[in-house]
Amino acid sequence: MKLTIQSDAPEQDFAGLQAALSEALGHKIAISVVDTHAVLLIDAPSVAKAREVLRQIRPSVRIMSSGGCLEIYKEVGLPKNVAQRYNLRAISENHSISHTQMATESAVTTMGASV
Repeated sequence: MKLTIQSDAPEQDFAGLQAALSEALGHKIAISVVDTHAVLLIDAPSVAKAREVLRQIRPSVRIMSSGGCLEIYKEVGLPKNVAQRYNLRAISENHSISHTQMATESAVTTMGASV
């Protein structure tokens, strides 16, 4: 399964995460960092425990999605800039980018963006 996570401080939050989660789950996981997000590849039966461990060891990390093939990235910025940061031109699979208009009185964060 894929567990896509996001951090406002990826250098700090993602450092050592693979080793810490692998140890907590009792088997090796894979991690792929993409800007402020990371995709964790975890055995399906371990996803619930991985969510629990993440809340304990990296409470500032937000889970964006989990599933067999879908990865959801949420980011603040102009769509063209986000596409460049995530190198969307290099992706050959199906993908899309959408834009959420925030109310002027709202804070500009990824938390208000829906999927």
